[in-house]
Amino acid sequence: MKRLQIITSILTIGIVLITSVLQAQSQLPAKKSKKTACFSNFDKNDKVLSESSNYYLSKRFLNVKDKHLLLDDIDTLNFPLEGTPAIYTANDGGYVTGNNVYGDLAKANYFNNEQECQLTGVLFAFGIATGGGSDIEIAVWDDSGTDNSPGIKIGSNTVPLNTIINDITNQQMTYIEFSTPVNITSSFYVGAILPTIAGDTVAIISNTDGDTNPGTAWEQWSNNQWYPISSLDTWGLNIAQAIFPIVNFGDLPLSADFSVASTNIQPGETITFTDESTGNPTLWEWSFEGGEPSTSTEQNPEVTYDSEGSFDVSLIVTADTVSDTLIAEDFITVVSSNITVDTLNYPLAGTFAFYVTSENGFVSGNNEYGDLAKANYFSNNQEYYITGVLIDFAYTTGGNPNIEIAVWDDDAETGPGSKLGSNTIPLNTITNNVINEEMSYVSFNPPINVTSSFYTGFMLPTTEGDTLVVWSNMDGETTPGIAWEQWDNNDWHSFFESWELDVALAIFPVVQNSLYVGENYDNNFINIFPNPSDGIYYFSLNRVNVENTLIEVLNTGGTCVYKNHYTGSTEINSFDLSDLQAGLYFVRLENKDDVYFQKIIKK
Repeated sequence: MKRLQIITSILTIGIVLITSVLQAQSQLPAKKSKKTACFSNFDKNDKVLSESSNYYLSKRFLNVKDKHLLLDDIDTLNFPLEGTPAIYTANDGGYVTGNNVYGDLAKANYFNNEQECQLTGVLFAFGIATGGGSDIEIAVWDDSGTDNSPGIKIGSNTVPLNTIINDITNQQMTYIEFSTPVNITSSFYVGAILPTIAGDTVAIISNTDGDTNPGTAWEQWSNNQWYPISSLDTWGLNIAQAIFPIVNFGDLPLSADFSVASTNIQPGETITFTDESTGNPTLWEWSFEGGEPSTSTEQNPEVTYDSEGSFDVSLIVTADTVSDTLIAEDFITVVSSNITVDTLNYPLAGTFAFYVTSENGFVSGNNEYGDLAKANYFSNNQEYYITGVLIDFAYTTGGNPNIEIAVWDDDAETGPGSKLGSNTIPLNTITNNVINEEMSYVSFNPPINVTSSFYTGFMLPTTEGDTLVVWSNMDGETTPGIAWEQWDNNDWHSFFESWELDVALAIFPVVQNSLYVGENYDNNFINIFPNPSDGIYYFSLNRVNVENTLIEVLNTGGTCVYKNHYTGSTEINSFDLSDLQAGLYFVRLENKDDVYFQKIIKK
């Protein structure tokens, strides 16, 4: 057989060829950030404000101070703006510190803070405003995001765009008051959510590049991730924006508050209650319904729950003669989970490799023989629901066809039989994953039910110049081999029959033993970012209310490693996996109507 004639040369030079191909892979073009090209072209001082403009900043501040700021403990952070005021424009259109062609969502300043305070309002010096139909949200974020970027939104208020336009016309700053002061206990961010209505535009005055070094200005891209404006991946500008929080450094009022890593736990789990009360309490009185111990006077007690149910938690804090009480009803939910999740054959046994043919094609991908598909065989005697597939691709070239990922049943005589289900993924997405050294995940909605052995794999691209290769292990590391391929005549053959190779491909079906009613694997409903992350993730459910949502994070073995319960309807929520090892995890979100799944990577 033709393929058998070249197997000796393949095995002889396989490792050398693997090395050379890996070197070629490293030469693939690096992923470009959205603004790199713009950085070299934008006009750095397109609009520099005049001395008179610099004067009105101070004048307006004094007017506001006379009206609002009469206490010694009150400060206006970072005022006045150091250096020369300016507004930078992007060569492709728009403003660095406002709306632009990249669809930026928000602009903010970072404020380093180590003292408890209350933020009562913010002064903005806007330089550009057009339109008028929007309300502009002014927000405060903590620094719990990736690499201390903006994290959870802890306060906000709105100001009409028309008010900003009038303030600019009258050479005044815009003051936004927070009727409920925002308690600040660490570093934070303050900024503006940019308008999205066509024709509505705002831009915040900044100083000139280098006037604030390192820069404190940040921006949120259209992918919801935050980046410093000083980064060479954005604008490379060390600036601060004219954003001035008004804070009260007097003692915060006594207020009981606490948190836990997860409010949904398994029987027998122990959790730590973390005191987050303000006002410097000196006494803590806890009560834990259904917990052991049932009471505690420690500041951060550990409590074990053995029985299933929903349980109240209360905390009374005292400072001097003043007390405050917080009662959280049904705060802790203890329930046993009967769903198990597994990622079959993960991780790949042995050493990652791929073999090259005599015509520089690929045994586990496109080659001169016109192979149509590659797949793994999975021996199985249980009922499973395949919810998706992880594939670790090694190399790609070409355009952007949709690559079909499929599951076939087992024809005992000929290998893969009937196709049970499939989904597609763009080749460009796979290429980006290869460059970023990430696996590609494809979900199946609805999940594919299997009750016996099956095959999972992918169809190869057929357009000239398009190439796709999956990793395998080395010959003999999976014996007998489970890799199969479909020839150009549509017949299936094992790799051992074709190449005399006993290998497995890096194809990992994600399965579980049962489904909840309403379970949904359409990732268009879930937005989890950033992904990959160092540990802090944010999520929103598109077209779905996040109120009363349970979140579970499962490792590749199906073990739940994180749980929490969200009782509010905040648009964006967060969860922290900083304590977990790097690797692949699956997020399961459940509310009263549906269950949603998505893959995440922990760096």
